[in-house]
Amino acid sequence: MASIQLNDNGEIVISQAMSQKNENLVSAVLSTMSTMKNPFDDFTELISISSRIIPSQDVRDDIDQAFDKGLGKYQAYMTDCFVSKEKEVFDTIPMTKLKDFSSKHKRTSSVQQQKLTATQDRTLYSRLLVVSQIRQPDLRQVLSYNLSTYPLALASSEGVRQKAKKETLMHAVEKAAKNPQLDLTTATKPIALVVDAMALVRMASSKATELPETFGELAEKYYQQVQNMARAYEATRIDWVADQYRHLSIKNAERLRRADNCQGQRVKITDASQKLPKQFTLKFLSNSENKADLLEFIYAYFLQKEPEHTEILVTNKTSCSRLVFCNQPAEEVRELQSNHEEADTRMYMHVLHAIKSGFNTVLVASPDTDVLIIGLGVVGSHAPDAEIGMITGTGKYKRIINISKVVETIGSSAAKSMPFVHALTGCDSVSGFYNRGKVRPLTILLKDDIFRTGFENIHQSLNPTPEAFRLIELFVCKLYGSKATQVNDARYRLYKTGTTSPSLLPPNDDALAQHVLRALYQAMVWCDMSNQLNIPSPDGHGWKETDGALDIVWRIKDIAHPQDLKVSIH
Repeated sequence: MASIQLNDNGEIVISQAMSQKNENLVSAVLSTMSTMKNPFDDFTELISISSRIIPSQDVRDDIDQAFDKGLGKYQAYMTDCFVSKEKEVFDTIPMTKLKDFSSKHKRTSSVQQQKLTATQDRTLYSRLLVVSQIRQPDLRQVLSYNLSTYPLALASSEGVRQKAKKETLMHAVEKAAKNPQLDLTTATKPIALVVDAMALVRMASSKATELPETFGELAEKYYQQVQNMARAYEATRIDWVADQYRHLSIKNAERLRRADNCQGQRVKITDASQKLPKQFTLKFLSNSENKADLLEFIYAYFLQKEPEHTEILVTNKTSCSRLVFCNQPAEEVRELQSNHEEADTRMYMHVLHAIKSGFNTVLVASPDTDVLIIGLGVVGSHAPDAEIGMITGTGKYKRIINISKVVETIGSSAAKSMPFVHALTGCDSVSGFYNRGKVRPLTILLKDDIFRTGFENIHQSLNPTPEAFRLIELFVCKLYGSKATQVNDARYRLYKTGTTSPSLLPPNDDALAQHVLRALYQAMVWCDMSNQLNIPSPDGHGWKETDGALDIVWRIKDIAHPQDLKVSIH
């Protein structure tokens, strides 16, 4: 109170220091309020006015029912205390555990997951050992069945897809093709550059210290980065190609895994002045709806800009707009309107469009192995004479892979086979084979002409012929180092030689059949360069639609043989 004084009239006189302090406090309050959403605006959904977080359905339900649940607890307490007198007045009322905006989803740790798998392995093989001692069953027949709820060659004991390290395939392909790189100094002009929008967003947002404060500043950062890339690669056209995010998607399992790992919350983008949420890259970008909102916001921001000396094509959902200099308004590019969900495939539609428009060299900027593999198929099938390169890597590892030279080195048949082999051995939508990796499948493909010729057009049908399935079985047997020609026989042979973990055995023919359906579906999506995909629903092709979501169909047959494994010991 020493800083407050009274003048001769008894009025309070505030010192300059106190006045400045009060102004700073008021400014801080106003600054905080300016970042909040106006609570009197019309909302179509429940939203936090401070963080713009949109809660999950279970949180919304708890918030909606909070009063009723509290009232129920109060009425029960009054009844117990004053009517039935089962409780004393001072007895506590049990806490109602309601979820709110800060509630987080608990997940099973990787250590717990490993323990569950190990326990299941021991249980299964203990039963099999007991049966073999008592009944001496036909092990070949027993092993033709699934020995667990999920095929452990393709999934964990909880039904989580086995992951394959995709990045090893990119390096293996480069090595097999003798590391061909595209030299810009000798590249034929003009040059077009096609950018994987979400990949650039992630890379540009990887360092929290370099992130701007608001979404408007973030969009400007991406725009300037696009312009800088155009100058660096001497491109006179640059295509910003974004993913679409659908509720019913074969990639939802991977997206949910990423969101679950990072506990990403739904945040609504309302205007350019809105501040970025904390842990923007780790949590905000792990939520598919957030990414869709961000891409739409960036698209709208780009449409307001005028390129310096470059033609820019920007996609959003199914549309594509062209930005040109000279103060001309953005225009719709009808021939690039597309229902492709993944930017991975849509980028190559833009590549082919650029080639058709007179560009002699087209560069694709992406760190994703899928993009390289799809490119091999596209060059092999649609652009054998074009010069197409892929910009990937960071720092001293940054390079431009000459996709056209890779195709020339490994051959057109191998290039066109790669999308199916990649899907079969593990990608974001299809599980991999446990402990089989990505390098060995490539080695087998390049070594044996029967697979190159047999797989180059296999993606053209969603249902394999009996001959095609036998060829796939042979490929999988070689993948496991077995001389068998059928996976059931390979399981038996490997088991007899001491392979005692079901995760190290190939899947049986039943599980493999469903796995092949998923791989063919993904390969067909990757290889279809038409603007509008006309592919049936994934339902029935290794997936099943349940309550508006896609579940993986791991098997059709029962678990094991009832007469061989269901044994009662007295």
